Amino acid sequence: MENLSILGLIFIVLGLILAPFTVYTTLILVLMGFLLLIAGQRTYRLSNVPYPMFMPCAACGKQMEAGKPVCPHCQQPVSP
Repeated sequence: MENLSILGLIFIVLGLILAPFTVYTTLILVLMGFLLLIAGQRTYRLSNVPYPMFMPCAACGKQMEAGKPVCPHCQQPVSP
């Protein structure tokens, strides 16, 4: 995910800025930055479908959440 990569870059830059002052903090921030960069490249999106998904009711045609057993508008059972 791109957010982890950005966070990793921020940690690396912050670690390099603090390098003249503290050694251990710099090492920790740079190490965590590299780990976040690697994690950001390995993550992927499972699907682009937003949840909840909607579908039209077969009886009344109004939009309803997919997976509901009964239409909230007309109270008719939804066939699978």
